[in-house]
Amino acid sequence: MKKKFTFYYLTIAMLLLSNFSFGQINENNRLNQKYDSKKIVKELNQPTQIWIDGYWVIKNNGSREWKKGYWQFKKKSFQEKSILFQRKMATKNKA
Repeated sequence: MKKKFTFYYLTIAMLLLSNFSFGQINENNRLNQKYDSKKIVKELNQPTQIWIDGYWVIKNNGSREWKKGYWQFKKKSFQEKSILFQRKMATKNKA
């Protein structure tokens, strides 16, 4: 009888001290969030590339000339960066 109780006590102690009792805490998730925030900040600091499409220019004599498209680089302001960072770091509900 005494062996049964010690066996049960040992089993309960093992379960309480095992990793199963901390199933809700995920350390890898915390590390991934730090990595994601660094990655997001790096992306936010890069200038935005916008492709400007080509367009027709009408000259004074009525003829038209095609202007090619080009890349335009635009830096984000600090306020734009902070708004984008808040949106990306917001916790998303899992349904």
